[in-house]
Amino acid sequence: MTTRGFVVAHASDAVFERGLRSFFEYRDLGLRQATEGRVVAHVIRAAAGTEFASQPHLHETTFQLVYVLKGWIEFEYEGQGAVRLEAGSCVHQPPGIRHRELGHSADVELLEIVMPGEFRTLEVDSVQPAPAPQDDSGPGAARVPVGGGHPAFHLRPSAAGDAALIYGLAEVSARPLVEGAGKRWATDRMRAKCLQDAESSSGRVIVIDGAEVGFVKVEREPELIRVDALLLAPQVQRRGIGSALVQAVIRDACAADSALELHVYRHNRPALAFWHKHGFAVIDEANDHFLMRWNVHGAAGG
Repeated sequence: MTTRGFVVAHASDAVFERGLRSFFEYRDLGLRQATEGRVVAHVIRAAAGTEFASQPHLHETTFQLVYVLKGWIEFEYEGQGAVRLEAGSCVHQPPGIRHRELGHSADVELLEIVMPGEFRTLEVDSVQPAPAPQDDSGPGAARVPVGGGHPAFHLRPSAAGDAALIYGLAEVSARPLVEGAGKRWATDRMRAKCLQDAESSSGRVIVIDGAEVGFVKVEREPELIRVDALLLAPQVQRRGIGSALVQAVIRDACAADSALELHVYRHNRPALAFWHKHGFAVIDEANDHFLMRWNVHGAAGG
């Protein structure tokens, strides 16, 4: 029997050092020496007081696995778009896939296992993103399959005639929450707001196979992108459509180096959970709404 290559690494003996990324610290688990360079394994954590920066890149590997031990981290992957990993999440990064980090929490810790133990990292001009939903004003707009298991859809500019559709979507999703919190549903005010949204140049109706099933409105300023509305009919919720739209807006914010914000009704727990899952955090509150922000520089400098 042989013990060649046997290695044990204890947390009490852990030493973290700076490595590939200046904003991370790396703990070598000893596998590179134990496997004669075939495998390398690290525990990676955020380095306090460092500035986050991310350049699209790829790794010349044969195997790479990342498992999140603590906190969260978000990447943009070639052909996949934005992917947020939280504690317990795992990703296999195929050899040569283009990607970049979008941000991480200040307490993030990762386990990374890579083959071979020595590999090259090459910077590239851009990550080739997943195709964004098509924005087409024509009646015969193509269906858009945007990776994942959701149905194909397209967007068309909204008009005044869509106000009733938007009001119906808002009433179904928000009225029970408002009245459940003991507030009065202001029908006239909501209808006026929906008409204003419908007439906005930034309003888009979500269409699946000719059926109008949702509405999204995104306002763009020089240093800020604001999601003013994202409404989906109940029958198409939880099918990945909202996530695909959010990922497209996140890509726009990254490309423009802009902050990304929105307001959420404080009693709308499903919406709060949805936006939190996509990296938004509450930064302020006023009246009955929370102001949430997702920033391309990540949380707490991450």
